[in-house]
Amino acid sequence: GASEVLYTVLGHADIDVTLGYMLSDPEFRQDADRVRQEVKDVRRKQIIEEADDCGGPAADSVRTARAELAHKAMKLGADPDDPEVFRAILPHLEKVRDGVFCTSGPTQKGLCSKITGKRDVGACSASCIFRLEVAAAAQTRKRTVEQAIHLLTTDDAIFPGARPFY
Repeated sequence: GASEVLYTVLGHADIDVTLGYMLSDPEFRQDADRVRQEVKDVRRKQIIEEADDCGGPAADSVRTARAELAHKAMKLGADPDDPEVFRAILPHLEKVRDGVFCTSGPTQKGLCSKITGKRDVGACSASCIFRLEVAAAAQTRKRTVEQAIHLLTTDDAIFPGARPFY
């Protein structure tokens, strides 16, 4: 998403112009990489701060890593807002779609991967151990499931005269 951020910040009328600068100018590309890293650091910090409300199979490992590193950082007198701390908790973080992230690393294979280290974000599975849903996405999914269960277990909710599903 960093190219979209730069596209907006630079005010280009076409994202291809932004991408052209990124590909042709090494200094611009370094700046773009720096912005991309800063955006990832902000995302990491937000996710880690909201970890108690996050969902997905990877949420527990994030909460565990956060607790372990917080304890170590306190012992060492490290700054808890240091981006390196956030990178240690979530070393690999790739956006799958709004509110959903993949935490798999280059040597790991998730359910969406046919090849180790290569993700197919279109095949992201809710049961993959590397899936992390931010708090808002996890709450939305929970409400959707609750609504579906309510509809499936309520007489005449969808089709009058139909038997409820139990």
